[in-house]
Amino acid sequence: MVEKKIGLIAGNNTFPAQFARAARKEGVKKIVAIGFYGETMKELSKYVDELHWLRTGQISKLIRIFKSRDVKSAVMVGQINPRIVLKNFIGLDLRLIKLIFKLRDRRAGTVLKSVADEIEKEGIKLEDSTLYIKSLLAPDGLITGRRLSKSQKEDINFGVKMAKGVSGLDIGQTVVVKNKAVIGVEAMEGTDATIRRSGEIAGAGAVVVKVSKPAQDMRFDVPVIGIDTIKTAVSAGVYVMAIEAGKTIFFDKEKVIEMARKNNIKIVGVDSSVIVQNS
Repeated sequence: MVEKKIGLIAGNNTFPAQFARAARKEGVKKIVAIGFYGETMKELSKYVDELHWLRTGQISKLIRIFKSRDVKSAVMVGQINPRIVLKNFIGLDLRLIKLIFKLRDRRAGTVLKSVADEIEKEGIKLEDSTLYIKSLLAPDGLITGRRLSKSQKEDINFGVKMAKGVSGLDIGQTVVVKNKAVIGVEAMEGTDATIRRSGEIAGAGAVVVKVSKPAQDMRFDVPVIGIDTIKTAVSAGVYVMAIEAGKTIFFDKEKVIEMARKNNIKIVGVDSSVIVQNS
């Protein structure tokens, strides 16, 4: 069922704007967005009815705005820098500080789940972040490039196992491998920084593998790739990018495919439960 009104908790990059455009196409009449200074792109204002600016960590004000606009459903789209938990509570409101003190740890997933649950306690349902954009989920199989070599398939299968292990610990969702050796593991720095660092270590020929968590909460932190990801992969000399089919949001698809083809990068959607076959 299409909501007539929806709240948008907007992180960085172009993803919130792309979500807003997709929601309009699906018939959403009003979008009330929350943006964060230093994170959300100002251009988002072109695609929503209201855009309210907050400091990262003002959860009480976020809830007040949604409730004052009678927002019953909302989505989190786009990453919000997880380094907020390292700032010694500077800029966080009292409600979020109390939440963080109760946590068993301060991994990104733990913090985001706590925030999501707190918002839902106020009667604002957080929807699956792929709402209205399920058509953008990565398909299974080879998306760009010619068939994978035997060594590339081995690296993908090895990388999926490593990435699932790392993501299961809520450290990150991306690993970079070459010749069945782990070159880089994503942590708080994010996917693009991990790819850049790995390119400096491995040179050309690496395989990037990005997966969801084994028990992925689809309300937040769903894996995403877009044009910035592929630009970074090109500069790092990546040969293959493997993304989990049906679990990874694939934004800027046409631009990404065009750039990948021009730079001989193979993009493949993989089912993490099976070994990659001849594609």
